[in-house]
Amino acid sequence: MSANSIYDFEDFSELLTRFQMLASAAEVHGVISGLVCGGTPLDGRSWRAPLADAINEGYGLPSDLEEACGRVYQQVCQVLIDDTMAFAPLLPDDETELLSRVDAMADWVDGFLAGFALACGSLEEASDELKEVLSDLSELTRVSLGDEGEDTEEVESAFVEVVEYLRVSAMYCFNEFGDRKGLAEPKPRLH
Repeated sequence: MSANSIYDFEDFSELLTRFQMLASAAEVHGVISGLVCGGTPLDGRSWRAPLADAINEGYGLPSDLEEACGRVYQQVCQVLIDDTMAFAPLLPDDETELLSRVDAMADWVDGFLAGFALACGSLEEASDELKEVLSDLSELTRVSLGDEGEDTEEVESAFVEVVEYLRVSAMYCFNEFGDRKGLAEPKPRLH
């Protein structure tokens, strides 16, 4: 389980299965993250319709699922705005077979790009660096594990590096396109 997540991957997957959603936990987390990073107003409700469009063909979400996704949304917002660099995609834990983790990562990237596109609409005002990041993310959806004979440790290390790139890329997107004006004044930290 990710240290900054209120759900672990399996719990969130089970919840989505219970409500017969076809989207994976990674994809839903990716869509929510993309919506937040793409500039969806952080008013606590503007994310709902685009999420339903992306994962449930525009039909509303069952109230229990919407409530759970709302908690995920709040968590994503919090970790992106608190400047602790704690954001991470919701993916299966390290004990899960690498192929399943790679598939989940591709789902997260697909969801992120869909959510980001729904939120920002146009990249006309985006910096060249952000356009490059989004292009890189698009390429990651076609990732492969390499040759059968390739060193498992090497492949595992490459996977960790890609996940780190996703993490940093999402924070970069939020810093450029995220709705910081929709945020309340931060509370002072007690030390």
